[in-house]
Amino acid sequence: MDDRTRILMEIVRQAYSNHITVMCPRNESLLSRMKLKFDDGEPKKGDLVLAVTSITPNPWFIGFLEEAKGNGNWIIRDIATNQLCNYSNESFVKISGLHKTQLWCGHERELYRKVRKAIGKLDYSTRYKDLDINGKEATVRLRDIFKNESKYIITFHWNTKTTIKSLVRLFQAYLDKAKEIKEYQNEALLGDDQRTVS
Repeated sequence: MDDRTRILMEIVRQAYSNHITVMCPRNESLLSRMKLKFDDGEPKKGDLVLAVTSITPNPWFIGFLEEAKGNGNWIIRDIATNQLCNYSNESFVKISGLHKTQLWCGHERELYRKVRKAIGKLDYSTRYKDLDINGKEATVRLRDIFKNESKYIITFHWNTKTTIKSLVRLFQAYLDKAKEIKEYQNEALLGDDQRTVS
């Protein structure tokens, strides 16, 4: 599935979920979980936006805002191809509520997929928590099973040739080092007189 189809399907899925939620207005917990929103505020560069005054849909009807020139003039980046389009005499609203990983395209999406697969090959008790990508530097947060707080934070450099195998080696080396440090800390807490020698 290409990036455009995946992102548009996610928007439709969450819009339908919001519709069902609104049909049950007495359930406050459901209403509080509505994620997908269309914000009337001024969108910023990088926001996913929807054209609201266009009559006919086109590839830039939903896209990423590249630049707001003012007076209804915009530059929109296509979701799938990164091609730019100049829009004039148009209004856009920001689409919010989608998780950052649902908006990643191309190489970022591929790295996310590789990180998730690599973590799946680690110890059963180590789970994915979050991933941040800032240019060619990525930070992954790992957690223990059944817990939600981050236990390990690993920052690494990546490129298009980064493999699942290399990520498994990196993550495993980090986890082994963290375990070794914890053992040294536990020994230091025991003190010399409490250590047993065999």
